[in-house]
Amino acid sequence: MNECETTELILNRWNEIDDQLEASEFMKLAYEMRKHLTGHTPIREVKKWLPHIGTNAENRFLFHETKANSSFIACDDLVFASFLNFHFSKFDGVEDNQVRYERYLRWLIEASNTIVTEFHWASKSVFLDKLNKDVKKDMVYTLDDQFVASSRDISLPVYFPMPKRT
Repeated sequence: MNECETTELILNRWNEIDDQLEASEFMKLAYEMRKHLTGHTPIREVKKWLPHIGTNAENRFLFHETKANSSFIACDDLVFASFLNFHFSKFDGVEDNQVRYERYLRWLIEASNTIVTEFHWASKSVFLDKLNKDVKKDMVYTLDDQFVASSRDISLPVYFPMPKRT
């Protein structure tokens, strides 16, 4: 396969995947989540979402000593849940938001897997087919375990809402 054919093949496959992802009802949600909930949440957006706080919300808001809520977006109902409820209110259908969220998570796993798989396929197409790399001559590098993080060794804080005092 020549260079132009390989490039065209990759672009055609990626265009198909892009079209499939864009056609999903969850693509806009994923984009909005990435745009607004990954570090900088604009106040104007939060004000728009707050009327959508769920009736079962615990109204948690987690504070960091110096950075307010910026490190804990996904942990509090006031922002994350109202964001989801706001966007899910625009969806068609009768299913409840919990079912929508579970469907979104399944879609996200599948979409992520598709993208990673296609990246690997394109890498093979470029490095092995287009550039004629010989895998037998590939260099393999290893790192000592001390330089690689392990999920067993990482601890994250756990937050519990304070019980209401009577």
